[in-house]
This record gives sequence, C-alpha cells and structure tokens, in this order.
Amino acid sequence: VKNKVAASMVYALEENNELAMQLATFETVFDDWKLLVNYPKSIERVSPQDIKRVAKKYFNDELLTEVVREKRKGK
Repeated sequence: VKNKVAASMVYALEENNELAMQLATFETVFDDWKLLVNYPKSIERVSPQDIKRVAKKYFNDELLTEVVREKRKGK
C-alpha cells in the first residue's frame, strides 16, 4: 500500500499543472512546499501501529455521524 501511495504521487507529479497544484497545496496547508519532496519518505515511515493509533483516535462512536436519507412522500 505504501508503494502504491508514493508511486501515485510521483506519477501525478509528471504533469506540470499537477506539480504546481501540489506545491501550492503543501505551501498553503503545511506552510512548506519542500515537504512534498520528502513525501515518499514520510509515507515509508508510517507503521501499522501508527494507523491503528490514529484510527482508534478518530473512528469512535463519540465522533460518529450518521445520515439517513428518506424519500419525500409524493416524490
């Protein structure tokens, strides 16, 4: 999975417009466009324990939002 994520980013950056968009995104969101250069190394450092820790923190019943969509009568 890590290789796929890193590879998809590298392939996407082959297009000039995508590279410009990613540089702008990293500069805007992370305040440092250079983080984009280290993105593959950052992905490589993620461990299964990191995934479990973050999932446990954010995927819980207290943060759950449930949406039920029903058809209106007569429609």
